[in-house]
Amino acid sequence: MKKRWLLTWLFWAAVFLWFVTPIELGDVWWHLRTGQWILENMRLPASDHFSIAGGGSVFVEKAFWLCQILLYGVFYRLAGLTGLVFMKAALFTGIFFLIERLANKNGFARPYSLLMLVPAIFIASFYDEIRPQTFSFFFFALTVYLLERRGKQLLVLPPLLLIWANMHGGFVMGAGFAALYAVREFFSGRQRDLRFISIVILAVLASLINPNGAQAFGWTLGFLKTSEGGGVFIHEHLPLEKFAAFTGENPLFYTLAGLGAVTAASFLIKGNFRKNFFYLLVFAGLSYTAYITFRAGFFYAIFATFCLGKNIGEIRQIRVPDEKKPLKPGRAGFVPWAVFAAVIASVVPYAVNHSLIENPMIDERLIPIKTADFVLRENPPGNIFHPYEWGGYFIWRLYPRYKVFIDGRDIGLAGEYEKVLNAGPGWQGILDRLRVNTAMYWPFLPYKKRVPPIIFALLKDKGWSPVYWDLQSIVFVRSGLAKNPIDKGAVWELLTSIAAQNAGAEPRNADRWAALGEIYANRDMPWLAREALSKALAISPDNQRFISLLNRIQTMRYSTSN
Repeated sequence: MKKRWLLTWLFWAAVFLWFVTPIELGDVWWHLRTGQWILENMRLPASDHFSIAGGGSVFVEKAFWLCQILLYGVFYRLAGLTGLVFMKAALFTGIFFLIERLANKNGFARPYSLLMLVPAIFIASFYDEIRPQTFSFFFFALTVYLLERRGKQLLVLPPLLLIWANMHGGFVMGAGFAALYAVREFFSGRQRDLRFISIVILAVLASLINPNGAQAFGWTLGFLKTSEGGGVFIHEHLPLEKFAAFTGENPLFYTLAGLGAVTAASFLIKGNFRKNFFYLLVFAGLSYTAYITFRAGFFYAIFATFCLGKNIGEIRQIRVPDEKKPLKPGRAGFVPWAVFAAVIASVVPYAVNHSLIENPMIDERLIPIKTADFVLRENPPGNIFHPYEWGGYFIWRLYPRYKVFIDGRDIGLAGEYEKVLNAGPGWQGILDRLRVNTAMYWPFLPYKKRVPPIIFALLKDKGWSPVYWDLQSIVFVRSGLAKNPIDKGAVWELLTSIAAQNAGAEPRNADRWAALGEIYANRDMPWLAREALSKALAISPDNQRFISLLNRIQTMRYSTSN
């Protein structure tokens, strides 16, 4: 028995370690800066202070105030970035602990109830960020736990929703979920529990006490509707399947689909659909919500895993009616525990390898630390243009000396950003109008592994000069203002060399050859571009983008020969 409890504690330690990961790009940086601003000014922001457009949503600025104060004023001030990482790991571990406790109470034994969590833990790794949304995930799991357990602990629900409503817009999910429980209780065939209904109503009303009031519901639901149509700028708000296709994270999509299929099967095996109609309805609703937006995927995983544990526990009791007690912790046989031990043994090395034990706190491959250092050291002229993903970090590092072009909180310049990024018609005019004198971008796009069009455009425009480059960024300043400019020929050679190395390292990757072909095409080397594109098409002959590029190169070749 002691060995089994030891294995259980090792499991929870492994789960915690799984989320003790380096800080990557994300919203944590601008949340920290906003928390600092609130504490220094002792008021909530009434306008956008951080972007050059100044058009950030005041709704968004106010929606996370309590979480931002906690992130900066408590965890960061007390324990720095390490404190933030450990807080995040504790929240995710708490989510799975609550789900497993409910499964246990429903008669689902360990180690089965622990092994059941593995798919959801894997899914959570795609949402593994320090941000208000993480609190929403934990509060959602806690809401499910409180509503299922009922009893005295239900009194925690009103203050929980009050706090949640001032930390993240996801509280709408918790308030709606609680309201559904109250409706079910009201229309139940048994004697209604008026105490339960009253506490839930009080909790929902408490959630209205937030800076945005009832508007928070309309804003959040409106964003879900926008996501459903795919009409969003931020890729994490895309429908789940489109998100997986855009980022290449197909394992996430398949794991969520598999979890949903297994949970649906558990409903079928359990039967008695009339009795379980409520859970089926909520499960179906969250399935749809997860499908239309990636952001809802983990809410769905939490509830699906809860339903799976509940159903299997109750199926087990149905199948063994003579056993007076449900299957409790520690009563499973030797073989399941041996399998469980093997799972822990295989997971721990992976968790260690990806944790802070083996990695630095900040992943410099993703976060533009050196670029920010260069800007602060050399003080290039503002305003600045930069990747969307860097906006939050630049708010943290560069404000108030510089304001950002775009970030996760302000997408008011999304149209202008897209035109400049793709070097579309009028891109120079946009930078002129917004008084942008310094432009920087990835040498290669993180997901597509291509040189972004704006880099080609800036290299070919005599009005811009490169002043800094590394493997993560290239910085350009208007030629008349550039100090110590770099020879553009050296930058062209850098891009060509990296693309050629990438193609050589992955010779069966068509995108690598296409990226090299694009560089040659923009360097007016159509013969080399044709050769690289031919290799890409040999691997992926139906790729329309490759075909379009080759047609353009054919025209270049004809023009050159003329």
